[in-house]
Amino acid sequence: MGRFVHVNNIKMKKEKFYLLAFFAMTALLGMLASCKKDYLKTPFNQIEEFSVTDSLGNKLKASITGDSIIIYWPPFQSVPAQVTPQITVSSGAQISPASGTRVTFAPTTIYTVTAQDGSKKIYKLIPLENQPAPIFDIDNSTGLYIGGDFNLHGQYFIPDTNRTKLYLTNSSNKDIPLRSIIIYNANSIHVNLPGDGSIDTGYYKIKILSDKNISVNGPWHIAPPNCPPLTTTNSGNFKRGQTLTFNISGYGANYYYTSFVGGQVTLYVGDNFDIVNTVVNNQNNGTITVIIPQNAPLGLIEGMDFNDKNGNYLQSWFPNPPNITITQ
Repeated sequence: MGRFVHVNNIKMKKEKFYLLAFFAMTALLGMLASCKKDYLKTPFNQIEEFSVTDSLGNKLKASITGDSIIIYWPPFQSVPAQVTPQITVSSGAQISPASGTRVTFAPTTIYTVTAQDGSKKIYKLIPLENQPAPIFDIDNSTGLYIGGDFNLHGQYFIPDTNRTKLYLTNSSNKDIPLRSIIIYNANSIHVNLPGDGSIDTGYYKIKILSDKNISVNGPWHIAPPNCPPLTTTNSGNFKRGQTLTFNISGYGANYYYTSFVGGQVTLYVGDNFDIVNTVVNNQNNGTITVIIPQNAPLGLIEGMDFNDKNGNYLQSWFPNPPNITITQ
């Protein structure tokens, strides 16, 4: 009887052990299943690193701020139309477009990061150019005139006429584009002022539009264009006291119609370029008359200089070959 009870006790202990082992295994499997379930529902949907390569091969890391992916592009490098980003996201998350996909480098490019639990976060690509605004001045600002040219010197010019635009701003704040420019480098720009009638004399500011940066300087005075050449139909022999007639015409002539009134004239006569001075006899809308003075030397007129009444140079006339002779 005692042996039977002992065997029965052993059997009950084994059954109890197996039962406990079963419950322990069931609990462990439940815990594992629970852990696996929690892992599949990870809610992380962040961009941890986002980078592109500039035109020199340097790695540019983005600043991730809120839902913005901000890339600061280096100064003096052309901003590309597309980039190929390398992207790292939260563990287990997915991003679209995927890392290594070529995309448009503009705020129109949107990224979606999807976490393991299906939650999503939207990011916008924001390119910003780290380009300082130009600073500049003019070489020989007192020599500006319509149809002339000048140089700008300064710093931070972008040497690309598609990105750097110049304008004259008149007293009415109207911008007049300067289309004939040559950008030598980041410190020098050569500009031709238009001689097509689009600008008049007066004071103007100069505006530089450099991508999104705007710099303005001035105002500076722009003088009339150079005086057009003088022409004449006179030829042959002329006596002292007779009148020579000259015409001024073409673009800019109207600026000088009154400048010749009371003007001074220097004649160069003969092989030795003997000099005699006289004045403009009359001026009428581009027609200028000069009386040969009584003290003029005899011989061919080799040339004439015209100045205004204050002695400021206006224009010269040199026939080629000389064909007007002063005779007695």
